[in-house]
Amino acid sequence: MSRGFAVTSSAARAAGSASPEVERWHALDLLRLVAVILMVQGHTFTALLDPSLRSEPWHVHHAYVHGLTAPLFFFASGLAFGVSTLKHWSSHTRWGDPMRRRLGRYAWLLFIGYMLNLPHSSFSFLLSGPSPKTAEAFFKVDALQQIAVALILVEGLVFLVKRPRPFVAALFLLAALFVFGAPAIWRLSATSALPVGVLAYFNGSTGSIFPIFPWTGFICAGVVTAYFSIDATGGALRPWLAGRLAMIGVFLWSVALAVERTGPGVLDGDWETRPAFFFTRIGLVVVGFSLLCASEAMWTRWRRRRSGRPVSNRGSFLEVVGQETLVIYVVHLLLIYGLPFVGGLAGRYEATLSVGAAASASGALLAASVVFALLWRHARERW
Repeated sequence: MSRGFAVTSSAARAAGSASPEVERWHALDLLRLVAVILMVQGHTFTALLDPSLRSEPWHVHHAYVHGLTAPLFFFASGLAFGVSTLKHWSSHTRWGDPMRRRLGRYAWLLFIGYMLNLPHSSFSFLLSGPSPKTAEAFFKVDALQQIAVALILVEGLVFLVKRPRPFVAALFLLAALFVFGAPAIWRLSATSALPVGVLAYFNGSTGSIFPIFPWTGFICAGVVTAYFSIDATGGALRPWLAGRLAMIGVFLWSVALAVERTGPGVLDGDWETRPAFFFTRIGLVVVGFSLLCASEAMWTRWRRRRSGRPVSNRGSFLEVVGQETLVIYVVHLLLIYGLPFVGGLAGRYEATLSVGAAASASGALLAASVVFALLWRHARERW
């Protein structure tokens, strides 16, 4: 059962805060909010919904939309990384405090990710030594491990290349490697010479949900989108952004859908490793994000006409939810699945609820997780 999705707030804080004189990218905050809602609702339905209801036609569409949550989060993580890195480019091309803090936060993400895997093995991995089954459960790559390792790779590329344009070109090649190399890499079996903790990052043969092949491609796409969206001279968003993104997204989705319908090919493999899987989903994500960017542009123009001042959502509910996504992610998982010695909702209501009850549960879980995140932010700022 898939439990995890990527977390963008950690990427944003690990990337460094935006310059105070530059307006926030409202569409990015809104993208995080949409992804958070889909994440909590999808996980709740997956854990608690009565299996007999999953044969109904609506559930096919629900499963597809829920499957877009991970691409949304990974893409948003890449966007957050790209925006902050481009604004503070020179500080990430040499070793110093900014890079040290970033890498420390990525290490913290890895630690949290592996600790969230412990309930699967009930600490037997640590107490009695690993069996093959508990070792695979512990080393399974979920959302936090994926985002941490992917951003470490991208940060290293910034450090090595030094200049933005060659960096983006190299990132294109890296993304192509992850996307088009996925079918071959996924043919490596769990009996290969690689240790289970290493192989888990390459494919799903050991039970990993989000190995770097092909999922890091979504993070790379977010970074590239940030590069082409921001005017390097002034730090502002390009005025033609929404329309161009919409055209690119429709093109990617259409071409990938046409290729998928042509039948088997040399790059075929498991469904999530086929390049068409990546391009159809990144196309839909980019189209959705273009709509958010268009909405932001219209809202900003309307607010400026009314107030005559730049629009900012600093300190707003939208910004807080975007920055505390990591807390929401962890809290909602613990509420659903519990801890090794404290049960969650799944322990009591797993696969038993109706659609209405599951929807109510997802709303309650979302509210509880957001309230906890707001309290956490308040406590951190005060103390």
